[in-house]
Amino acid sequence: MFDVTRPNLRRETPRDYALGAVFLAAAFVVRYAADDMLSGVPFVTFILAVLFTAYFAGWRSSIGVAAASFLSAWYFFLEPRGSWVLQWPHGALALGFFTIISASQIGLVAMLVESLRRRDAKRMELESHRRIQQALFQELQHRVANGMQLISSILLLQGRLLAPASEAKEAIDAAAVRLATLARVHRRLNDPSLGAEGIGTALKELAEDVLAAAGRRDVEVTVAAPALAIKPAAGTSLAMVVAEATTNALKHAFAGRQGGTLDVRLQALPGAWQLTVTDNGPGYGGAVPGKTDSLGLLIIRSMASRLGGKVEFLNAPSGGAQLSLRFPDPTGDMDALPSQPVEQPARRSTDRQRAREPQPSTEQA
Repeated sequence: MFDVTRPNLRRETPRDYALGAVFLAAAFVVRYAADDMLSGVPFVTFILAVLFTAYFAGWRSSIGVAAASFLSAWYFFLEPRGSWVLQWPHGALALGFFTIISASQIGLVAMLVESLRRRDAKRMELESHRRIQQALFQELQHRVANGMQLISSILLLQGRLLAPASEAKEAIDAAAVRLATLARVHRRLNDPSLGAEGIGTALKELAEDVLAAAGRRDVEVTVAAPALAIKPAAGTSLAMVVAEATTNALKHAFAGRQGGTLDVRLQALPGAWQLTVTDNGPGYGGAVPGKTDSLGLLIIRSMASRLGGKVEFLNAPSGGAQLSLRFPDPTGDMDALPSQPVEQPARRSTDRQRAREPQPSTEQA
């Protein structure tokens, strides 16, 4: 189909020459019909025909239209009409001006068309490079995730050689599980199919992966999050928090019973964002995790520190345990976010070690 909104960026075809003939015929008909009004400007319609032909049909076609317009205007519209006699100097000046204007139009339009052609070629080249880089990046991320999964498998195999119920075996098994979780986070956040669905889809699929890996497909996961495009570093931190909170809920909220619900919410607050992960288990009761708890809670606080945020462990109003993380806008520059040191654990303990004081604990991560 012929696109009237674009110049001719290809080599002329017979259709282009036919289009030039149409412009020439239209210019002649209009000039002849308006002869009384245009008696002093014999070339005005032909100048437009040359311009349109150069833009839509190419410079070669426009040269032919210019030559035909030159002869038509000379014979039919210059005095004395119907002859090749040229009056001096008016006729010669008119033909000279027409020649100069037509040549200028053809040259300028040809340069314009060539610049547009080069621009389109450059854009196509850049788009091709972008697709190649995207494919290479996805392949790199896939290999990184496979590498982490391989290390996790090696750790699990190594753990089988250790004595059951030993601290070394527990540490290696925990490291293997977290490496596998990190590999799933990596795959989810670098999945090109997410597109405009945003971080919410990645968080839901990640939580479901963690539950499926533990054989708990009976636990229902609900996620409410905007279609938000955030920095990769922020996405990784949020995903790790959700993964660790899901793992913690498996150990304590859903252990020894069928079913359960896990609710994940990411919402905007005035000047900040808030992530909450709530289960429908028994909750913390009168005790919440202290500052020096398990590796899982240390990871959560470390991720909160990367986000420059504040994490709280609460008993949800509707029952169950709730993790609340408030942090600055994740769509901005992550390097500019404040980062607080994370206290290292002094000893090993469970994720929900009971404390003496019943009040919830809040710490700046």
